[in-house]
Amino acid sequence: MLNLGINSKTATQSSAASAGPIHIPTSHSDCTLSIFLRMICALGIPTWASFDQVWDVLLLCESWDAPGPISTIRTGMTAPLFLSQPLKLYRIAMQFGWESEAKLASTRSLKLNLFSEENKEELSLLSGAALWKLMALHKSRRDLFKKMLDDGELFNSGNSTICYHCHKAVDHHTWRELKHRLFCELDKDASGKEILVGLHEWPEAVACWEFQCPSCKEFSHTKSSTIENLESSLSSLPTTV
Repeated sequence: MLNLGINSKTATQSSAASAGPIHIPTSHSDCTLSIFLRMICALGIPTWASFDQVWDVLLLCESWDAPGPISTIRTGMTAPLFLSQPLKLYRIAMQFGWESEAKLASTRSLKLNLFSEENKEELSLLSGAALWKLMALHKSRRDLFKKMLDDGELFNSGNSTICYHCHKAVDHHTWRELKHRLFCELDKDASGKEILVGLHEWPEAVACWEFQCPSCKEFSHTKSSTIENLESSLSSLPTTV
């Protein structure tokens, strides 16, 4: 046969051109694809609009095995937009194995009541292991704080049945009521920040500071030192998963 001078490479290119563009099926939106393609081409991307947008791009990166864009996204996860939503940040960090971001997010989550209805949906999206770690952090702070409140050496005046002034029997019921309030408040807000304010305002706190021994009429609690011990106790609690 006569050779017309058309080699196999040229024929392949011609065949590909005539076949038209190759379509890659994907369930991701145009916006998600656009951001991903711009990232792999080293082009600028718009400011992130939401956590959901970041999540969609990360899932695309993961499914297409693109670690480069994932590492780029990670560098911006401590921006104010993301830190203001610690449960979402925690979910992403745990999903992708970002230990430092997960720890930071867990600390930021301490101000949240995990049993509040508003956090139910976000918590339901966590894996079992991630949820357990977060719940364990909040619970350990509460339980350790209760143990400190009951410590006879740390809070000797309130936990004793004897007045340290006159050494006669006394019922420190106001301290027990304050301890209960402290425990409940830390259960709602594991950060403990509201406690430091409430110690000057709560009825239970005021009653405790004003309590006097029925026998000698001396004040049973020194407000300043008790608050100092409470602050020290709170600061010693674990802060990260």
